[in-house]
Amino acid sequence: MPNLRVAFLNEEPRWSPDGEQIVFISSREGNREIYLMNKDGSDVKRLTNTIASESSPSFSPDGNKIIFESNRDGVNQIYVMNKDGSGQTNLSQSKKNEYNPCWSPQGDKIAFQSLREKNVQIYTMNPDGSNQTKITNSLDYNNSGPIWSSDGSMLICTTIHPPHEFKNSIVFIKNDSVALLKFGEDSYNYAYCFSEDNKRILCYSITGVGYYRTSKLFTYDISTNTSTIIKKNIDNLKMAKFLNEDSIILETKENLLICDLKKRKMKKIYTGVDWVTCSPKEDLLLFAWNGHERDICTIRTFGKGFKNLTKGK
Repeated sequence: MPNLRVAFLNEEPRWSPDGEQIVFISSREGNREIYLMNKDGSDVKRLTNTIASESSPSFSPDGNKIIFESNRDGVNQIYVMNKDGSGQTNLSQSKKNEYNPCWSPQGDKIAFQSLREKNVQIYTMNPDGSNQTKITNSLDYNNSGPIWSSDGSMLICTTIHPPHEFKNSIVFIKNDSVALLKFGEDSYNYAYCFSEDNKRILCYSITGVGYYRTSKLFTYDISTNTSTIIKKNIDNLKMAKFLNEDSIILETKENLLICDLKKRKMKKIYTGVDWVTCSPKEDLLLFAWNGHERDICTIRTFGKGFKNLTKGK
């Protein structure tokens, strides 16, 4: 008989703040649970053990806590636990679905999206779940995917305009001010991150449909309200992030790329990747790889030293 292997789904990897550990999701034991391992793939530990589905784990900025999503209460909720898996606590404590938790860089706030009202809204709360505050209040729009600036003073997210499901804008939030950033009336706009100095937002825009669709990657200057195009006609972009002042890493439907900002040139690093993130030292890229199994892997920033950390486990 042929030797049949089970493809274990490993995904959503994220670095610890010191770059020494990786938290990730795996269904190797039946359902989606949270695991922790060293950066070389050793010392794998299972942190959650429920019949529910867990997702979106990420370390607190001090590295002591892990925030995540769980539907163990019947609806999706925001949970936190110590990095050894102890002290698992429901922070959101609502009867509606809550998603996409995101630590502020200082660790004093958690942003998330909530379905507790008519439309999806962005909320923030303290790390203990107290002081839950609604940040957006658009009765006709759904808001999702909050992202903090590095100083914690600003947030960006995406808003979808019903009934046009795929027509959207970027929401820019600073203090008590909420503004919509539109880049064309009939375009799909996405914000990926702030620049390191928090002066620019890295954005992606798609206009048109089918054969006539055009796309562009650009930066938006917050103070001058001006845009600078980095690259046109990038198809199926899923993620983009500043690597440093001179480079951007990009994840498309098929490839992991790096863009030289000075030369405006793209270089393919690897193929078949998801959930790409850069190590704190900016020397390694971490991702889920769609090989023979769904594995967690690393590669050096500019494309050498590929390592499969989970190896089909």
